[in-house]
Amino acid sequence: MSLSALQIRYAPRVSGLGACEKPSGPSARMLQHFWELHARRPMHRDVRSYASNTVQLRLPDDSTVMLDVPEGSSILEVALDEGLDIPHDCKMGVCMNCAAKLEEGDVDQEAGMLSEDVRSKGYALLCVSQPHGNVKVRIIPEEELLDEVMN
Repeated sequence: MSLSALQIRYAPRVSGLGACEKPSGPSARMLQHFWELHARRPMHRDVRSYASNTVQLRLPDDSTVMLDVPEGSSILEVALDEGLDIPHDCKMGVCMNCAAKLEEGDVDQEAGMLSEDVRSKGYALLCVSQPHGNVKVRIIPEEELLDEVMN
């Protein structure tokens, strides 16, 4: 949804303006701030109109769970929301506690600190991994990823 559509859609609730008028002043600044904060993330994860990707996640005990990960959400975020006990710490792509190996598919993890050569070998950090399409991912010990990063 573009900023214009957002302004028109939410302007009557925010400022009392008619549906065709654009807000100005504090209302416009508030909407601009809201848009900048939330433009890339769905506001409600359970809304069915958002595209989602199926993630097959193999846990450390070798069990497998299927997750529907909406566009803009990380695999870790959805797994934790589902009540799964996934190793993690910083949730910023730095600590490497949520290490994983991609077995199939592709994820966007540009927000993380892994180098391109490590990512190209299929390693990922679940906290910053947003799937592109359906993926298969295996959670690995942090040490396995650290060995790869240090070599």
